[in-house]
Amino acid sequence: MNIYRPDRLPWISLRPVWGLAKLAADLRERQKDGFASTRNWNEHPHLVGLLGEYVYAVMHDLMLDATLRLAGDGGADFGIGDGWVDVKTSTYLLAPCLKHPVNAGRWPARFALVVVDMQGMRGALVGEVDAHWLKDAPVVDFKHGPQRSLSADDIVRLAAVS
Repeated sequence: MNIYRPDRLPWISLRPVWGLAKLAADLRERQKDGFASTRNWNEHPHLVGLLGEYVYAVMHDLMLDATLRLAGDGGADFGIGDGWVDVKTSTYLLAPCLKHPVNAGRWPARFALVVVDMQGMRGALVGEVDAHWLKDAPVVDFKHGPQRSLSADDIVRLAAVS
């Protein structure tokens, strides 16, 4: 039985920030083109990531930090208590997954999974979980190296008990 239901998510319109996010993402893409750490898992990875962070910021009444950093943010998208939240964004509306490299040097306190509908210019927070849930998750390879991965159903289920 599917627990994740995209039709029941609280969708946020991305139209008001689309142009500014696109501009910031284009700057990031030019800056990071050719970096070994750049992961181009979709056509516009920096735009997708920025839009996901915007959705998370709106849902939690936080300020989005769109500062262009040469070294990136190290996965520290938003500070919480004595740790941080790493927002992972998927464009797979029907079956998004929360993924993180097995060999990652740093792990946040929490992960959030956001889904972005690029055609509909909208986004929604699927859920968030403590990092230990992802550390214990199965390892999969989506042709980008081994990743710990939780499905949207897993995220919804775990968010309810976290």
